[in-house]
Amino acid sequence: MIADPRDNLGGHPPAETDELLRQVAVLCRASNHLRRYLEHRVLREARLTWAGYDVLQLVTGRRSIESRTIAEITGLARATVNLTLKDLNTRLLIRRLPRADDHRYWLLQPTAAGLHLARTLRTDLAEALTELLERPTDPPLRDTVAALHRISRP
Repeated sequence: MIADPRDNLGGHPPAETDELLRQVAVLCRASNHLRRYLEHRVLREARLTWAGYDVLQLVTGRRSIESRTIAEITGLARATVNLTLKDLNTRLLIRRLPRADDHRYWLLQPTAAGLHLARTLRTDLAEALTELLERPTDPPLRDTVAALHRISRP
């Protein structure tokens, strides 16, 4: 008997797994399109990427957080988080304070300007998202909206 080489590679995945992988691909593509759309429509004017917005939201939402916690929550590389924090700090949107019990670590807190920008961006992003969901324009965004509707509605 001659062995099928696919057996060494684990064979073909079951049909359910194939469908799950297809759904994951649709979800990832939809999130990429959505992120890019929101970055171009809203965040570009504020000189932020989605990562920058996400970091700013965490700092403003938590009112005191460490960079390593931000990296854990967002899944961003620590280097990306640190570069983003440096930019936000330079723009006076956050401040870095030494942790009282261990001066090797820093706590990040929003400034009044950071809080204001975060609130404004949330409103602007919500409006852009609502507009997109009601009137998608190009085909990739229509597919994104369809995927979002499937996910958000049980």
